[in-house]
Amino acid sequence: MERAMMLRRRAAVLALAVGLTWGCAGTRWAPRSAVSLAQEESWLEAGEYLKVLESLPLQRIDRIPRRLRTRAYTLLGRSQERLGRYDQALLTLQFAEGLFPKNLEILCDLAGILHRVGLDDRARPYYLRALKIHPNNAVSNVGVAEIYQKQGLLAKAQLHFEKAMLEEGWGRDAGLLRSYSEVLAERGDLAGAMKAIHSAMATRSTAEDRIVLARIQRRLGAGEDGYGQLDLAVVEAPERQDFRLQKSLWLLEDGRDEEALAVVAPVLAQDPSDGVGLWVRGSVFLRRGDIARARADFAAGAESHRDLFAAAVCRSMLEQLTSRP
Repeated sequence: MERAMMLRRRAAVLALAVGLTWGCAGTRWAPRSAVSLAQEESWLEAGEYLKVLESLPLQRIDRIPRRLRTRAYTLLGRSQERLGRYDQALLTLQFAEGLFPKNLEILCDLAGILHRVGLDDRARPYYLRALKIHPNNAVSNVGVAEIYQKQGLLAKAQLHFEKAMLEEGWGRDAGLLRSYSEVLAERGDLAGAMKAIHSAMATRSTAEDRIVLARIQRRLGAGEDGYGQLDLAVVEAPERQDFRLQKSLWLLEDGRDEEALAVVAPVLAQDPSDGVGLWVRGSVFLRRGDIARARADFAAGAESHRDLFAAAVCRSMLEQLTSRP
């Protein structure tokens, strides 16, 4: 009795927090035996997320048959997330997880949102709980593998990617194969990495695939092939300035200073405070002996707030130049 009252209070608080409509007085719901979520499923599939929200206020979810409630919560949470209402989606799914702590779909959806908004330390426990229920669950294995990859725990990342690929169809998932290729390359298995990225590109090639392939080719000594893939990536995704910056860094490393300047020029024209771009241009000036212009670029780069690593490198170079007699 006491627990039931507590859950009802939590439902009321949640409804107020996410601003859901409770329905007008006198609303008549369909008989419990006739309830179906087919309409809400079709709206979610069609991208009509507001209709899902309007159709699934918490009052209705509380009244539909228990066998449908977990799916109703996931439909509501997914619609909220796709509308960009991340706080609402988290509240919905955290509430649902409290009611159904062993439901795989709710655990995966909750972990997924936390992972996508960068709260990996909170996401990982939910993924691991899901894997205790279903050790080969591909969604959870991929999610936790991506977290381990980001944290530099590459052996664990590889293990979970490989477990995910055991699930039917996942061994052909291009995004998974690309991430797996990156992990293998970072671990020094360049042959395995090349095989994985070619498998990812077998049915379609994206700019991100080309970048991974280019990096592997460069490490294998096929530098010009790597530059070719980078150029294709820039053509396919012209808005991705990080691809141009990658090429400028390689050109700088290879001593091709004039080409590096030409590549980085449009990046700095669009964003004069780009830390990596300022590092590249400042380094070319330094090689030319133009200390004043190099110092100016490193000083500006040291103030970059978007790329803290580039800022730290620029700051280090600035300190070295300042300490010179």
